Amino acid sequence: MAPLRWQLAALLLLLLAGLGVDSAGPPQSGFELRGHKESHLFVTPIWQAFLGFNDARKMVEGKLAISMLYNEDTEAMVSDVRNLVQVVNYASGSSGQTNIGAVTLHATGDNETHKSTTTIYSGNFLQNGFDMTCYPFDEKIVTFEMKLVPPGDIIFELDLSCTTGSESEQSFDPVLKVNFTSQCTTPINHTRVGFYWSAFQCKTMRAQGSTESIVCEIKGERDTLALFKLYMVPSIIYSAMGFASFYMPVEMSMPRVATTMLALLSLSSLRVQLTNSIPSSGAMSFMEEYFLLSIFAMYFNLVGHIVSFYFQKLKRPDLAHFVDNFSRTVCLSIFLIVLACRLYVRDCPNMPQEQASLFVSASVICLVASTLYSIHRYRFAVAAAVLAAVEGLRPSTKEPQAGTVGESVVLPHTEARCNDNNHNKMATISI
Repeated sequence: MAPLRWQLAALLLLLLAGLGVDSAGPPQSGFELRGHKESHLFVTPIWQAFLGFNDARKMVEGKLAISMLYNEDTEAMVSDVRNLVQVVNYASGSSGQTNIGAVTLHATGDNETHKSTTTIYSGNFLQNGFDMTCYPFDEKIVTFEMKLVPPGDIIFELDLSCTTGSESEQSFDPVLKVNFTSQCTTPINHTRVGFYWSAFQCKTMRAQGSTESIVCEIKGERDTLALFKLYMVPSIIYSAMGFASFYMPVEMSMPRVATTMLALLSLSSLRVQLTNSIPSSGAMSFMEEYFLLSIFAMYFNLVGHIVSFYFQKLKRPDLAHFVDNFSRTVCLSIFLIVLACRLYVRDCPNMPQEQASLFVSASVICLVASTLYSIHRYRFAVAAAVLAAVEGLRPSTKEPQAGTVGESVVLPHTEARCNDNNHNKMATISI
């Protein structure tokens, strides 16, 4: 067996050899495209049609066509140029992607040969940053982002090209000292999938003299009338049913409570239907807040019925009628004021501040008028009750007692008058 010092020396030599290999580092290697000059790839985005819009999934469904124009010489290095351009937020995969055949074109200026081809993306496009706070008085901006997939950025320089009939905007690049197309705007002006779309606008995002991506946007205003007919009209009818139940007599306790409960359940069902059609995360929309306020209003109506029944049981019909007037007028005005204020502070694009201010002012006027009306009705009822008690004008509630056969009984507060030869005579009723 070798001495211990020789074993330690051998181990030290192995460690030094390992350090020498690590210090040398990996061999240097690089790649380049010899004999190739960077070529321009002109991309023309064309929005063809809207097929659907889903708020809950934050997706828009439609057809986007991307037309590409490039130099024919680049086909020697790329198998298919169409695979180098990627729509970043396209979510349907290759199943919804259609490639159109390439067409050979000859430039009249430099006699170079170019190829033109088109790829159609049909399906869903993911959208980020949907703001639902003003729903249904909101607007949406649908975006599409196009980039070159590596190593396409080594071969091509991405450039934006506009279609015929579009408005183009030129900008100057201080790095390359050349002009380039920075923006294309194509008018749309039609209503699809519940929105009114105005224009299809594409912009180039450049950095250090190179185009990083092309971002296209379509701005649309939501068709509020369609959602108003779907959700608001039924909910207004249900809420009116709940407030109108106070016009029933206090003695009709079962119909009053049943009407309020029916309105409460109907509003809850509409709210569940609404939450299934919008995102579950994020800030609460105005429509959701409206349904919550309506449900709370129906709850307070139910409490108002209970209080009214309580005063009726205590033989205080004046207070019972006051609670009814207060619930169907003052509580309704408070509900409208809260709703109008919540709409005003959101500053929705499809609801001008002037209209929201008018809604708030009208609600305040209704509150003041309904409060004065309820107080006046209560004071009038109390005064009438006092006068009736003092002057003895309250009708008797005693029922007439039955007499024997042949007796003549005069019913209280009942007089039958007959006209016989222009003489008025008191008639009695024989039982």
